[in-house]
Amino acid sequence: MQSVEQLAKTLFEAWKTNRPLKMADYEGVLNDFETAYAVQHAFAGLKPEATGGYKISLTSKETQDLFKTNEPLYGEQIPSHILTSPVTLSLAAMNEPLIEVELAMTAKEDLSAGLSDAELLKKVTVAGDIEVPDARFSDWFPALNKYLVVADCAVGGYILHTEPVDGETLSVKDMENIHVDLTLDGQVIRSGDSTEVLGNPLTALQWLLKALAKEGKVLKKGMVVSTGTFFVPPKLQKGAYEAKFSGKLVQSVKLTVTD
Repeated sequence: MQSVEQLAKTLFEAWKTNRPLKMADYEGVLNDFETAYAVQHAFAGLKPEATGGYKISLTSKETQDLFKTNEPLYGEQIPSHILTSPVTLSLAAMNEPLIEVELAMTAKEDLSAGLSDAELLKKVTVAGDIEVPDARFSDWFPALNKYLVVADCAVGGYILHTEPVDGETLSVKDMENIHVDLTLDGQVIRSGDSTEVLGNPLTALQWLLKALAKEGKVLKKGMVVSTGTFFVPPKLQKGAYEAKFSGKLVQSVKLTVTD
């Protein structure tokens, strides 16, 4: 049985070399969230950058059912993987990436649990984003054990956001009325609504603040949080993607994917 430190080093080497691990080799290695998050923090600590934000996963019943859980997960993200649209990414530099469309919220000041949704919204900026999840394991989606998902920084890849708007210009209700169409080479391939994210993406951010508080942490000023996908993600493939947001957030996020 690998220790927390050993598993973190194994994940880091897989991340650094882009050589995926076999899931079967790690069956039963992790069996609880507390240990899984300990591995995540150790893994993140080995990366050459400090944490610049978080991604929240499993924020809909459909995605929770896929991974046999009834709560979201979070993963630490590094600043060099949080980028401003338009972005070009290479499939060769990744393992088996997916594509999700979400909202990115950036803390305008240090944030802790206990704020109302309206108070919280005033303390963040909001932007449309494309998230590119990717794992350190082969054939991982949707078969990866939820504890390994957590250990692997919630299969974090890239967060690509557009220019943010001040949360003070939006209402809590507005956050429930955001629609997105994701196109690939001009054709709509997925559509979704912000209500898929725990009913309101602010609920996902509230969940993260509470999860961090249990560890004695706060969301620091400037950190970016990708709050959860509007739909079950398809595999990323070569081409030109655009996430077109409408409703109370009219924005566009562009991603070009090359070989």
